[in-house]
Amino acid sequence: MPVQIFYLEPDGELRTDLESRQVAEAVAGGKGALWVDVGETTDLDGEYLAEVFKFHPVTIRQSVDDVLNLPKLETFESYLYLVLRGIDYSSESDLLETTELNIFLGRNYVVTNHNVFSYSLDELKQRLLSGEGLMADGVTTLAATILEAFTEKIAPGVDYMGDTADAIEDEVLANPVPPVLETIM
Repeated sequence: MPVQIFYLEPDGELRTDLESRQVAEAVAGGKGALWVDVGETTDLDGEYLAEVFKFHPVTIRQSVDDVLNLPKLETFESYLYLVLRGIDYSSESDLLETTELNIFLGRNYVVTNHNVFSYSLDELKQRLLSGEGLMADGVTTLAATILEAFTEKIAPGVDYMGDTADAIEDEVLANPVPPVLETIM
């Protein structure tokens, strides 16, 4: 259960050593800013999300399952639930693959949940640990920063797909033989 916790206490101290009980207390207290990043999600992580954050069972199931979820935004009494799609840069395939990021946004917390390593989130964590005040303006600004970091990597992937399509088109026009046509298919 790879969980990373960042808690900016009301006095400005950044803590990364909170236990589950302390995370639940921070959520209940509503003070400070909390970011919990859950990677490589398992059913055990789902139990953690239910126990500590009391998320709706459907959102937990959606975030834990390997089923492809479409992007969406759902509102609940005490939190927002977002599903984003981004580019999976860890894939070794020639095909452009996507990855999913689930975000739970509450009064004083952001929980991110993903099954694939995220370079965007890792970069934000490194910036946070190096002293950048990414959480100083609260969880709404942190969530916006996470959204921006995660989605800004999409444009290069789309550009790559366009360049690949252009190269195939050039090859088909120059040499319309069966192997080239098979590449298109």
